[in-house]
Amino acid sequence: MSHKDLVDGFLEEDATNKILIFTQFTSYIELCSIFLRRRGVTHLCYVGSMKQPEREEVVKAFNAPSQHPKAPRVLLISLKCGGGERSAMLGVSGSDSVAVGLNLTAACKCVMMDLAWNCATGRTSRDRWKVF
Repeated sequence: MSHKDLVDGFLEEDATNKILIFTQFTSYIELCSIFLRRRGVTHLCYVGSMKQPEREEVVKAFNAPSQHPKAPRVLLISLKCGGGERSAMLGVSGSDSVAVGLNLTAACKCVMMDLAWNCATGRTSRDRWKVF
């Protein structure tokens, strides 16, 4: 089953399903965004180039109840959000874990689009969704 089929299946399953899609490549986020836009799926992106207030607004919008037809159903997230060697993946691992928390509990599905070199990075992302 392809990633497209998987995501389409999740979206068709339930009109209130919210999905996290993690990838380590921002260019892949752009491609996924095109794919979702063509299907009329409202979505948001969470990438390293965003300022902190922007990031907070994206998470707030994604976590809002999904009764409204324009509510975002998908959040595309860069695994390496922040950039640089020292950056913590999504601010949830390493030395920045206390400073930046990321609550993604609105999602009911999580898709890892590509494998990270470091397995812990992927596990931490997935766990961030499942922990709450």
